[in-house]
Amino acid sequence: MVPDQLAASFDSSEEGDILDLADDEGWDDLEPDLEPVEMVCLMCDALFDSTQRMLQHCKDNHDLDIVSIRKDLDLDFLGMVKLVNYIRREAKVGKGKLDVSKKSAFEDDQYLLPTLEDDALLYSLQDVIGDGLDDVDDDVGGVPVKALNGAGNGSNGVDRIAELEQHLQRAQLERKACKRELEALREGIEARNGYEGALKEITEEHGNNENENAISNPGTGPNKNGHTLGNTDSSYFASYSGHGEFSGTLT
Repeated sequence: MVPDQLAASFDSSEEGDILDLADDEGWDDLEPDLEPVEMVCLMCDALFDSTQRMLQHCKDNHDLDIVSIRKDLDLDFLGMVKLVNYIRREAKVGKGKLDVSKKSAFEDDQYLLPTLEDDALLYSLQDVIGDGLDDVDDDVGGVPVKALNGAGNGSNGVDRIAELEQHLQRAQLERKACKRELEALREGIEARNGYEGALKEITEEHGNNENENAISNPGTGPNKNGHTLGNTDSSYFASYSGHGEFSGTLT
């Protein structure tokens, strides 16, 4: 019986050591993935270490709840991007009370361009769109505290750590993808604005050239019907004038 008891004790101890080691390795791998977050308030210069704390601050101190606005206006991801940039831009020029009761206030594509450089909130919008403020008590690196509770406890500690690692990886990939999409949108808008500006310059230059030609060559200007009279048209009407004189001679 003694050898059996020793074997069982050894197996139990070894299993516990392996689980503890796995837990330590899991948390070691988890910690480097946690990137510090510096979230700037939408209405002031206050800084926060999480999206939820910043949003709660906006509700308590600025009477601004973008989670409720999202629900009321049924905003998608791009709508939220425009909303955030619109609020930041209006706050920047000193407007304390904003009218965000209608989408029309911020539907212009100019609000796709970030007002704040490297705005951490734009990269965390999935948290706002997905769960909302009421469903998340707090977060650490994008992982809800509710998900962290109990991690490493009980026999499923390793599985819990693996689940959290996957959650972190998905969150970071989503933020990277979001950043790429925002950069692509900004480049597209800047390219479109550049094209429209160039087209306007060409149109104005073309109009100025036409006006200069009309002044220097009055016979080539537009007639009362809006048609331009060129040299060919002048010769054409001159031939009719000669025909009239010839007819008068016959009579």
